[in-house]
Amino acid sequence: FIIFQVSYQMSLPIKVIHFIILLSVSLLHIYIAPYNKVEESFNLQATHDILYHGYNLSAYDHKEFPGPVPRTFLGPLALAAAAAPARLLLPAALGLSGAVDQPEAAAVGHSRLPMLFIVRALLAAAVAWSLADFAQSLGPAAASWFVAISASQFHLLFYASRTLPNTFAMALALPGLRALLLDGDWRSCVRWAGLAGLLFRSELGLLFGPPAVYLLATGRLRPTDAVRTAAPVAVGCAALTVAVDSVFWGRLVWPELSVLLFNTWQNKSSLWGTQPFLWYFYSALPRCLLFSAPLALASAKLAPRARPLLASAVVFVLAYSCLPHKELRFVLYSVPLFNASAACACDAIFSNRRDSPRERSPPEKSVDKAGGESIVTSTESRRRITGNRASAESSPDCPGRESPKAQGESWESPLLMTVGRVFCLGHLLGNAGAAGLLALAAAWNYPGGEAVSLLHTYLHSSASVHVHLCNLAAQTGASRFLQLHDAWIYNKTEGLNLLTDYRPFSHVIAEPEFADAVGLTRTCRTIGAVSAFDGFNGFKDLLAEGFSGLCWHRLLRLRTALLMLEKPHV
Repeated sequence: FIIFQVSYQMSLPIKVIHFIILLSVSLLHIYIAPYNKVEESFNLQATHDILYHGYNLSAYDHKEFPGPVPRTFLGPLALAAAAAPARLLLPAALGLSGAVDQPEAAAVGHSRLPMLFIVRALLAAAVAWSLADFAQSLGPAAASWFVAISASQFHLLFYASRTLPNTFAMALALPGLRALLLDGDWRSCVRWAGLAGLLFRSELGLLFGPPAVYLLATGRLRPTDAVRTAAPVAVGCAALTVAVDSVFWGRLVWPELSVLLFNTWQNKSSLWGTQPFLWYFYSALPRCLLFSAPLALASAKLAPRARPLLASAVVFVLAYSCLPHKELRFVLYSVPLFNASAACACDAIFSNRRDSPRERSPPEKSVDKAGGESIVTSTESRRRITGNRASAESSPDCPGRESPKAQGESWESPLLMTVGRVFCLGHLLGNAGAAGLLALAAAWNYPGGEAVSLLHTYLHSSASVHVHLCNLAAQTGASRFLQLHDAWIYNKTEGLNLLTDYRPFSHVIAEPEFADAVGLTRTCRTIGAVSAFDGFNGFKDLLAEGFSGLCWHRLLRLRTALLMLEKPHV
């Protein structure tokens, strides 16, 4: 709210204000949880290597740890290009010694951690801008509701800075969704969908496919026009990724095609666990949408023009549910569609004709560039959805919403209107409270990053350190951006012999159970321990402990996740 007021007083465009709000929340998530998980590892390590190793491909992390399938370097290349000026200027700006033009200088090493924040902030800015741009096509009021809902939730903006292939894909998919579902520009949609799907996440075909089939079936899109537009995009994207990624991987490869075959045809993603068919609907989406879920569903009745958004999201999640291996990030692209539906519902509730007797703009037919109508047109009202038109500025409702009487006689009740408005405002507070709890849990969910950072504070940079990072540490934040001291050796080799292979190390970061099992706790000195999130304390637990001095941290159940051990001879 403060950001909105300050930005408004500065007379900034509403799109810029929305962008600033979304980016600010995402930056807050970066501050709370700055480290990364294993799913983000490839893109983050690749970005680091491009920044700090350049053409020396033999020093890249993927040469030693290639992962189960190849991934594209196009996302890391874009991030590294955007972050390159900061990489050159940061050591001098921080007042560190060392030559800026020497990648292995001590000053450059100490600048790695700030560069981690900068890289993530740049990705967050790209996603926040795509979200703000997507919101504008909902109309002025609904766009503000969309931003408020998205900012009050946790997962969407938390993942906005995470270097996942899904995050890169979402930044490109949102303009395509706007073009297809809101603006009726299918040619632009094909270009954005091709970039997002062919380069980063092929499952986006499940998101863009059903609306495209609908347009073809209803004659709004001619097959010849579709092929004429899609073919060059497909060939260009395939040529780009094969040309670039084959250089980095040292063999002819189309990474996203390899991922598609791995996950679907070979079904090897199931090795990482499976979930029931409806898991996305009863677990993942409720956690993403929080208290906005009822409003998203209610939009089908309250804001009929939100139905294409809602239907596209539901069909996508249903189709993706056929894959046994499920993760929340796989359906992240559907969250903006659900939020847009909820925003339209809130706008419909607050701009009821009885309390807002302003004149509507005359209906206007929406025609795309191929001569067909936008997918959001309807027989009742064919007014194009756009946030920067004078007609939208003069209308308080969500684009294309029917009059209150057309929406049903039950909406004539002042009591229902009051209850609806109270829920619209109150659910934002509920979302924010739940998001606060989830953010608190996330702050304790990266013990590997915390352990490496603590080790740097315990030991002098000039010390002779050869530290082994266990698998848990490597998977929960111990990225190359945390390898601050060039004189140190950071080793994360797996499958070491318990009796002989640990002899070269001066320090070990290991799980307590493993350290006890191999006798490290008896032969080494414990110099620190890191706790991690292990669940929420229930009401009975809090009641048993007493509510006196209750604070946020007492709501969490923590466990000792990692020990920092030092050999006796050090």
